[in-house]
Amino acid sequence: MAVGENIFVWTIYNGQCGFGPPSTDTMSVFVYDENQPPAQTGNDLELCTPTTSAVLTANDPIFPATGQWNVVQGGGSLADAADPNTAVFNLTVGDNVFVWTIDNGPCPNAITTDSMTIVLFDENSPAADAGPDQEICVPTFPNTVTMNASVPIYPSTGSWTLVSGTGTITDPGSATTTITDLQVGVSVFEWTISNGPCNPGQTSDQVSISVFDAGQGNANAGPDQQLCTPLNSASLAGNALIFPATGLWTVVGGSGTIVTPTDPTTSINGLTVGVTTLVWTISNGPCANALTTDTLVISVFDGTAPDALAGDDQSFCSPAPNATMFASSPVLPAIGTWALLSGTGAIANPNDPFTAISGLGLGESVFEWTISNGVCGSTTDAMSFFVYNSELPPADAGEDQQYCQHEFTSADLDAEPVVDLLATGVWSLVGGTGTIFDPSDPSATVEGLSLGDNFFLWTVNNGVCGTTVDSMLVNLEDCLTIIIPDAFSPNGDGVNDTYAISNLESYPENSLIVFNRWGAKVLDRNPYTNDWNGTSENSMNWGEELPEGTYYYVLDLGTDADPFTGYIYIRR
Repeated sequence: MAVGENIFVWTIYNGQCGFGPPSTDTMSVFVYDENQPPAQTGNDLELCTPTTSAVLTANDPIFPATGQWNVVQGGGSLADAADPNTAVFNLTVGDNVFVWTIDNGPCPNAITTDSMTIVLFDENSPAADAGPDQEICVPTFPNTVTMNASVPIYPSTGSWTLVSGTGTITDPGSATTTITDLQVGVSVFEWTISNGPCNPGQTSDQVSISVFDAGQGNANAGPDQQLCTPLNSASLAGNALIFPATGLWTVVGGSGTIVTPTDPTTSINGLTVGVTTLVWTISNGPCANALTTDTLVISVFDGTAPDALAGDDQSFCSPAPNATMFASSPVLPAIGTWALLSGTGAIANPNDPFTAISGLGLGESVFEWTISNGVCGSTTDAMSFFVYNSELPPADAGEDQQYCQHEFTSADLDAEPVVDLLATGVWSLVGGTGTIFDPSDPSATVEGLSLGDNFFLWTVNNGVCGTTVDSMLVNLEDCLTIIIPDAFSPNGDGVNDTYAISNLESYPENSLIVFNRWGAKVLDRNPYTNDWNGTSENSMNWGEELPEGTYYYVLDLGTDADPFTGYIYIRR
């Protein structure tokens, strides 16, 4: 028999017994092909919504073998389950598994099956989202993070890959996998979602894991700097950064342009005279020292600024009032400072060029004004307050002096000394002659005096309190020239009552003899001391008043010179 259905008919003829045609019956003999191939389906399919139907493909059974499709997973409506190439409708998103079964009757291995999967992807499946960037600090926190990517809608799949940096992906297919073994720095991971034949079939997104170092030092802007014009630029010296920590320079006051604000050692240009304040900020992620700052001051001093001037000296008569300074003003950032070098006085504001000064005492008080111009240098100037004593006694030149010319041609003056811090005394010649060896010495020696009156002036200069003067006379007389009067009047009226010979005291060995007209001695003295009152000193009439008249005298000076002779007239 041939493979297939073999139909046989059995006919019975019952002769004349029956009434009608002969009776028949049929039977079929099905011969299966032992060479029937086993069930075999076509290739699996991948589809994307809105498509929800497809055509299944399988091998044909050799009759009388039969084939049958069955849905074993997912969904779908079969148009003809026995048709190896049937259409299927209403597929569901995900895996739709169909089994094709061939029944080959009594042949060995009669039942064979094969499956075909139609994977239906969702066109509305979201694109890949790797989740927010993350920051951790080591070793403060464990160097492990949990990812938070978008979860794909099956049958879409997701996969993590390391783009740069370090880290071990525990479960590359999990949207919430953990990442271990992260090192300081930035590691970039990519999350890719594959959505089969949909458009786009694959999307990806990257996430950065920034691992900050707890050992990153706090912001340190470096030491303050000073410049002197014409310099107008500087190199900054902020502390180093451990990536991914970032730094930023900002100008918070003054002038200047920062070349690279994120570079710790950048340059700043365009600085002008004055103070520029910079802040160095370090951002260290989630570490304990997440945000630290430090301030740097760059002071640019004017190299052409004028030198310090303390102002003019000032003078007062005690009691001294409060005074005001008049110094030159410094060019910022230079500063000026007053200091008391000597004397007394209280400075109200040492840095104010126009400060008030109080408590000035007698004498000279010296104040110094210093302008500190940074690296350009410092200059100083001094001024003095002179406070004169209003209670200083007036000038007192001392007593007049008288000397004999033959004994002295010099003298020691004797003014009242000026005992004061500021006032001065000075001698000057206002009449006569004389050389003053030290005019400022109240006891100065004077030489070269001339005969007669020599006038000297003692001047006390007491500054703004005024000047006082006093004079004194040094009389230099001729004590050797004898002047013999030719008359005297011993009448008791107090005038010329004694016979006085000028300068006779210079001749202690002198003798005087007086005779009357008859040649009788009426006076004989050795020495004569200018005390004869016109009475007789003759033994015969001793003590009697001599009559008015002319008398003859002989004056011997006791020297080698000839005696003086002449006449004396006594008037009563």
